[in-house]
Amino acid sequence: MIKQMTLRQVPDAVEKGIRERARSTGSSLNRVIIDLMEESLQVRPVEKKKRDVARLAGKWSQAECEAFDRNTLAFERIDEEIWKS
Repeated sequence: MIKQMTLRQVPDAVEKGIRERARSTGSSLNRVIIDLMEESLQVRPVEKKKRDVARLAGKWSQAECEAFDRNTLAFERIDEEIWKS
């Protein structure tokens, strides 16, 4: 792996596009450039399948949150018969 690479005479339009993508995705310039190179060379590593709900974080509307809470309320109830000592 190359630890460092210098690019010279990057066209203004390319720089602007890289900076805009970094800003819109919240990524570093370095990450955006590597992503673009991987995409263009079709050498992007295969991402591991995620098995969590992180992708949903911050995506629900207030109505969806309330519906989820209503529909999972039963899981909060304790069955006193089962938990008797």
